[in-house]
Amino acid sequence: MSGRIEHNRTLALTIALLFLGMSLSMGLHQPSGEILDEEPTSMETHSGLNMPGSTVGSIYSLTALGASHGYTCAVLDNNEMKCWGKAENGSLGNGDDSQNQYTPVGVNELNSNTCCFPDIEETSPDGDHSCALSNGSVYCWGLDTAGQIGHGHISCGGDCLNPHGPSVLNRNVVTFTTGLRHTCAIADDSTAWCWGENDFGQLGVGDN
Repeated sequence: MSGRIEHNRTLALTIALLFLGMSLSMGLHQPSGEILDEEPTSMETHSGLNMPGSTVGSIYSLTALGASHGYTCAVLDNNEMKCWGKAENGSLGNGDDSQNQYTPVGVNELNSNTCCFPDIEETSPDGDHSCALSNGSVYCWGLDTAGQIGHGHISCGGDCLNPHGPSVLNRNVVTFTTGLRHTCAIADDSTAWCWGENDFGQLGVGDN
């Protein structure tokens, strides 16, 4: 279950329930288009997931869903990822940072303007950057003012409009999460690794 109370600087609520191929979403529709329907809706096999003005498409189920302040991303059961809402800083991963999307758009392939990135297992949008887990590696895009994309330097001049990566973490990642301007991952050897902004000590290295 994933929930946030801030979307596009106004109060909103997103609840996603992923169980046995069913998705339930509820929220207050906001101008950037990040919430699904105003009324609770359920999705079962081949029903499609309703969006403002369109659909994700006929799909069996969602396998992962994450919401940030202004946009939302979902992983379909074919392991493709789609995002909608605020496009600023390239957070949607579709190669564009100028046009908010009221309907879902596919996340592009790695370092490419071509859709779609394959084999995505998990997503975690937060702040103004997003990441996805694919085959044990973390790939990120969006704002990179503090190294949160994970390459040991500021990537793409500060805004990565397409998935960029993988991170320089030389480990097989099993899960991860993103913060406002930092990213953390857990490797298959049970070690935790973080990168990005550290002004409040959020990287856990004992200083800021």
